[in-house]
Amino acid sequence: MSPAWAIAATVATIALGVLVGAMYLQRARRHRWTKLHLYVALSAVALVTAVLATGTSRGGGPPSVLPLLMLAAAVAIGYAAPRIPGIRRRGVDAALAVHIVVGIAGFFVLLAWAKTL
Repeated sequence: MSPAWAIAATVATIALGVLVGAMYLQRARRHRWTKLHLYVALSAVALVTAVLATGTSRGGGPPSVLPLLMLAAAVAIGYAAPRIPGIRRRGVDAALAVHIVVGIAGFFVLLAWAKTL
């Protein structure tokens, strides 16, 4: 399987994340956009998993499981952050900042790994 679909889904996830993040900062209602962001992110992780299962790396790049772990961690952090009971907005903001950094870093690691296919 070509990594192009996984990369496209990850780019779509980042684009939706920018939209949802802007709405979060404005404290606007964003439930539908957040759900769409989550669904696209889950599909991106599934596509990355499919690429990892079918592709063989020539070597020289990051370990093949690293992009999957980073993107899955970003999804888990983004999903769990606002749902942790008793956490204040400052804690949610910090968790979402980690979510953003890990997600974007996972995207770049995916690009670096896909280059070795």
